[in-house]
Amino acid sequence: MLGAQAVAKAFPEYPTTIVRVTPPAVHLKDYISMAGPEVMAVGKSEAAQQTFLVLASVIVYFACTWFLCCFMCNK
Repeated sequence: MLGAQAVAKAFPEYPTTIVRVTPPAVHLKDYISMAGPEVMAVGKSEAAQQTFLVLASVIVYFACTWFLCCFMCNK
């Protein structure tokens, strides 16, 4: 949890949130990596897939919140 807090403190202009990683891994990078611009590589294990679903739900939440905010501001 300290890593996510450090990132949030280092980059206050970006929204950050904590994503709980499914055991046995300790770090998010154990399951998910950036494979290129806008491309994520996710491990095949059940734990990696569960962690990705948690991450995806957070991404959808932030995307919807951002979209609604932009829509309401530009209305």
